[in-house]
Amino acid sequence: MYCSNCGAENDNSVKFCSKCGKALDNNQTNTSNASSKAGANQFFEKIKALPKKILLGGIAGIVVLILLICIGVNSSKTINLNKYVTVETSGYDGFGKATVTVDWDAIEEKYGDKISYTKAAKKEYGDLLSLISPTEALEESVSVSLDNHDNLSNGDEITYTWTIDDDLSDYLNCKVKYKDKTIKVSDLEEVDTFDAFANLEVTFDGVGPDGTVNLNYTGSELSVSDFVCDKSNGLSNGDTITVSINEGNIESLAQSIGKIPAEASKEYVVEGLQSYLTNISDLSSDSLDKLKAQGEDAFNAYVAQSWYESDGESLDSFEFIGTYLLTAKSTDTWGSQNKLYLVFKGTIDNKYDSYHQKNFDYWYIEYDNVVIDEDGNTDIDITSYRTTYNSFTVDSGISSGWFGTYSWYYKGYATLNDLYKDVVTSNADSYNHEDNVEDTESATVSEDTTEEETADGETSEDETTEEETSDAE
Repeated sequence: MYCSNCGAENDNSVKFCSKCGKALDNNQTNTSNASSKAGANQFFEKIKALPKKILLGGIAGIVVLILLICIGVNSSKTINLNKYVTVETSGYDGFGKATVTVDWDAIEEKYGDKISYTKAAKKEYGDLLSLISPTEALEESVSVSLDNHDNLSNGDEITYTWTIDDDLSDYLNCKVKYKDKTIKVSDLEEVDTFDAFANLEVTFDGVGPDGTVNLNYTGSELSVSDFVCDKSNGLSNGDTITVSINEGNIESLAQSIGKIPAEASKEYVVEGLQSYLTNISDLSSDSLDKLKAQGEDAFNAYVAQSWYESDGESLDSFEFIGTYLLTAKSTDTWGSQNKLYLVFKGTIDNKYDSYHQKNFDYWYIEYDNVVIDEDGNTDIDITSYRTTYNSFTVDSGISSGWFGTYSWYYKGYATLNDLYKDVVTSNADSYNHEDNVEDTESATVSEDTTEEETADGETSEDETTEEETSDAE
């Protein structure tokens, strides 16, 4: 308790003040405490007595006040990007242009002192953040683009789209609001038009897939330099190219002749190109007949120059038996894009002393880089070819003196398999191949196969043919 005379604090059990000696009043203390408790109880009782609606309303008001404070703090850092974007159009109807920009200066002015880096950003990048302000970092994290920005006409609709970095909120203490928006183009200047492509000639040259385009303009309004192609080389039949007007001259046309092109571009389908032969069936029968005839002429010339009947040899028959077509596996293949082999089989009648047999000479004529038009016709120089450089020997087995047996030497191959290995298998690393060669008879034929069986035990025609066929194999 406290002394009423000097104010010193004393123990509740003593009767006199330990400082001034004046008697203490124990009832005063108890009365004072009781009075205080009574006052407090009356305050809480009054609160309890208030209607519940008033109590709830007061609490709700406090909550609303707290929310308003939080919203106010957060709203100061929430940027509505759409308020700062501008889409502008300019030019002539049909050739209008559109641009979209964001007013970052205005954003900096309003939010520059409200945006800051998060703790995560400071932890990850440290002092590097001093090189770029938070507003600049925001600008780097936000972009906006148009789905169409040129060759516009009044009434066209264009849409701008926002792109926001996913980790923006992780590094900056701000929020952004945005919404993609579609705008209708208007206010482009309207002038008279003309068909700019009416006097443009578009032709194609070369061999697909390496064809090229040629442009020729015969009108008076423009020149050929006013046109551009989206693709001018590396073309094949059936490709589509787009020829466009050089838009840099549109304004000068409007000023000089009071007209602009009605269309900004036009599509053309590539046609008329030759192409490398890739399938035997694509070669027309007329072209194949010409190549076969040249092959026969080349072989007959070889026979006339190198064979002599006095040596016991003559050409019994010469027939075309099919083709091999090799096509490059890659357009970058060094050498020919294709190789066409026309294969022939010559039947040679060889006679010397008691030897009289018919032997085969498999021979080819080769054309490289064969190209065809859309009808399968070729216009290659048929006199530009190669023939087999391989040679083989037909040995009679009959002695011709001390130096050996009587033999014949021929350009070509003794078997079709030898020819196949030389022209197809040896090129398999760089070329795919297709063939339609068919040889129904590949054995050496003897004149004796026509003799009938005799009493001396000679074999019959069928037995001799079977035996000789087996030996030849």
